[in-house]
Amino acid sequence: MSNSSKIETKFFQFSLVVPVFVFIFMISNGVVALEDDIRCLKGIKAAFADPQGGLESWTFDNSSPGLICQVSGVECWNRVEDRLISVSLPTSELSGQIPDSIQYCASLYILDLADNKISGTIPPKLCTWLPYLTTLDLSGNQLSGEIPANLGDCLYLNKLRLSSNLLSGHIPYELASLPRLVDFTVANNDLSGPIPFNSSSFSRDAFDGNNGLCGGPLGSLCDVDQPFAGCEKNDGLCRLMVYSAVVLGFIVGFWGLFFVLLIKKEKWWFGYWSFVDTVALGFIGGFRAPVLVLRSAVHNFEDDDHQVFVLVK
Repeated sequence: MSNSSKIETKFFQFSLVVPVFVFIFMISNGVVALEDDIRCLKGIKAAFADPQGGLESWTFDNSSPGLICQVSGVECWNRVEDRLISVSLPTSELSGQIPDSIQYCASLYILDLADNKISGTIPPKLCTWLPYLTTLDLSGNQLSGEIPANLGDCLYLNKLRLSSNLLSGHIPYELASLPRLVDFTVANNDLSGPIPFNSSSFSRDAFDGNNGLCGGPLGSLCDVDQPFAGCEKNDGLCRLMVYSAVVLGFIVGFWGLFFVLLIKKEKWWFGYWSFVDTVALGFIGGFRAPVLVLRSAVHNFEDDDHQVFVLVK
């Protein structure tokens, strides 16, 4: 057999083997995906009390094609490919907490649990688990805690509704960078601090019912107490730490620069402090109070390193 015939034979054999491996790979991936989706749905059913019995049809006794696509509140890509794209269970009187098992519904586009009695916190890794979400509606529940900054990782979000819950803390700045977000509301919570969106992004209705929010479409200026927005009310220790940080920053920044310039004694040093001295005297001269004349201090420092300051009236 010639070399060319051998090559043709091997190529033909290879062309027969490759599709088989591809088919096996696709089947195995499909089986794993189906198992994950079933694990996700089982976790949701176990986590929520269901007085209306809407989840009773969620039975997974076998893995026949299209099984999970036939249960209520669930949508798939199609009847052949068992990949979840939507779990929609609004107004079902569900109670309980959002389970960690939802991470196995990794292909979800839509998660709608609005107008139930779901409590607890929003999972901090929700958008790590479900990165392809385009709709997240958790409004009308009893969710508490802070809005996770991780929601800023759901880059495909078009709709984010968190209104009418018990959420507190700030609106994460990460949400303002979501490129496709067009439907957003956090109304009727207990949120505080500046709104990270500009005034034209969303209407004020999206933020009403949060007495602590300011800026953005609300039009209100953020008051001087905003640096303490992360402190609990009447938390004196927290506020003391904020004040201490401000004072320490001033000391390090201003006096650090002062002593560096004093040691280096560059040529422009004298002119600079002479100008500062003149401006300061102009402001406080009318009060006839004792002042510290830095210009004299500098000249005396040049003449005698042991003389630093001169007080004059």
